[in-house]
Amino acid sequence: MCGKDYSPLIGILCMDIAQELQRKYGDDIHSYISAAYVKYLESMGARVVPIWINQKRTYYEGIMKKVNGILLPGGAVFLDDSKCTKNLRNDCVQSSKFIYEIAEEMNKDGKYFPLWGTCLGYQLMLLHSIKGNSNDIRIECKKMECSLPINLENSYVLQNSKLLKDCNDELVTAMSQLPFGYHNHRYCITKQILGDFNIADQWTVLATNKDSEGLEFISVIEHKK
Repeated sequence: MCGKDYSPLIGILCMDIAQELQRKYGDDIHSYISAAYVKYLESMGARVVPIWINQKRTYYEGIMKKVNGILLPGGAVFLDDSKCTKNLRNDCVQSSKFIYEIAEEMNKDGKYFPLWGTCLGYQLMLLHSIKGNSNDIRIECKKMECSLPINLENSYVLQNSKLLKDCNDELVTAMSQLPFGYHNHRYCITKQILGDFNIADQWTVLATNKDSEGLEFISVIEHKK
């Protein structure tokens, strides 16, 4: 007799194919999920569910009743529709917006539903928190392909953070001194951008980094709700 499986069920949103990947795999491939994200979640005991892009809102409503959370992964996608082509689309933008809006509604109704955004995924979450029709909130920074320590905010911020409040001193020191986070991106979001788009009151910045030209950008952030 099989026992019950209490491991969390986590969805991963597909990403539109990047130009370099399409050159390698062909024009008939339009979306993918990087195996790294699947292995990352499975290594922590989660079961993974793929979530398709370019679906109606009702599809995401149904999925989000069945999973315990969703990971919005990184990718190389144009956020501005005008830059897309027939074979290089950005369906993940609208799909992630549906997911963000539904998660907001669920949490307001007292049904806890977590979202995690990495790289492009985190940028999409910030974009969708703007009440308006902005196409992009990122700025270009010096492209990086390296690991860096993170510059954590002050102790008061960390102690009140849902994400980092349980980190012990040893881990905090390691994150601050060792090459903790890998950076492979050419776009950044800064603290000033949060203010410019009137979303600073929604988010708490936990850590920053600087590119090779000294531009400070946000590397870890969490929603206040």
